[in-house]
Amino acid sequence: MIWFDVISYLGMWFRLINKFLMKNKVTTVLVLKLKQYMLFINSYIVLGILLTIFIVWCFHVLSILWLGAILFLLVPVVAKRYLMKKFAEPTTFEFTPDSLIISTGSNAKGDLVKEIKLRDVLGYNYDEGIGNPYLILYLRNRKKASFNFEYRSDGEANILDDWRNYIKNYNLTSGQESISITPTFMASKNGMLLLVFLSVGWLVMCVIISAKYLNMLPVLIIGGLAQLMQLFVLRQTALKSYKTQQSQLP
Repeated sequence: MIWFDVISYLGMWFRLINKFLMKNKVTTVLVLKLKQYMLFINSYIVLGILLTIFIVWCFHVLSILWLGAILFLLVPVVAKRYLMKKFAEPTTFEFTPDSLIISTGSNAKGDLVKEIKLRDVLGYNYDEGIGNPYLILYLRNRKKASFNFEYRSDGEANILDDWRNYIKNYNLTSGQESISITPTFMASKNGMLLLVFLSVGWLVMCVIISAKYLNMLPVLIIGGLAQLMQLFVLRQTALKSYKTQQSQLP
């Protein structure tokens, strides 16, 4: 019992000294306004497809389908990086010993958005994605805080590296319940089921469309393959990232 009390006492002093010596890490990155971005992309695709169908119906020129497929299905994929920059804003993350402080603005000290106490965080997950990392924090009040980061370039701060070091140090020194990592949706079984469901649905749609509108089949194949391949790459990246994250746990 004496040795246990001594170890606990030393551990308490170690945590206090570590908090005193540790300097707050401050990182500023571009954070994507995800709701506005997704609203724009979905509106662009849906309205574009409807416009293409209307023009083909009016002029009976099936070759317009190819142009519509390129403009409204492939362009959002090719121009993803450019579009994301248009919907991103500078955001500062300050890593203090007990909380994560997020502020937005063009300078390092913008308007305060929120302060998240680490004792209120149950778990987290993150993923590099295809060029645009994101971080999700699961809170004890059953809510979550999500941050989608814009593309990283050479020399730009790596927010996820900062988070990994931050949470690893917190788990080792806080004396509180460890904040655990959970798999992202695309790395889970539900993500795999989604891919299977979408693939089967796409094949069934191709069969139905080819029975009546054979000329529309190439457009459906190109658009479907582009979306499925993107989801497949997202799942492979998420699985690889999750395994790497598990190996880096203390």
